[in-house]
Amino acid sequence: RTVEHLGPSHADGARSFPSPEAVRDAGVAFFKKVVRAGYRSEALVALAERAYELEALYDAAIPTPEVRKQLLSFRGIGPYAAATMLMLLGRYDALAIDSEVRAFVSRTYCEGRHPSDAEVRSIYADWGPWRYLAYIQDRQAREG
Repeated sequence: RTVEHLGPSHADGARSFPSPEAVRDAGVAFFKKVVRAGYRSEALVALAERAYELEALYDAAIPTPEVRKQLLSFRGIGPYAAATMLMLLGRYDALAIDSEVRAFVSRTYCEGRHPSDAEVRSIYADWGPWRYLAYIQDRQAREG
């Protein structure tokens, strides 16, 4: 609904995701009533208001822990989302640990036992700044 109502249209009739300004200008009420994003509506608009701060995080000179800290300062971005966003920013040293990662590690390394997040991290710790890529490669190699 966001794309349908706010996204710019293209010559082929397709629409793309709207700009942060369009999201911000639509306001919380739009996201509650039209998009039906519920309690997430305020976070969506707040994120759009701070979108320029996200652009600054592409700077490779900023250490990953500082980028993570900045991401976590955004309402609605928790540890999993921050780890995923770090990966999208080309920073692969953090694992986005979710139920899929835990299940893979459980099957592959823990004989079916539910691993803690610390255990999951320790399995890929030797890969340093490439942890997330190591996990992806490991999973592809073992599960195709």
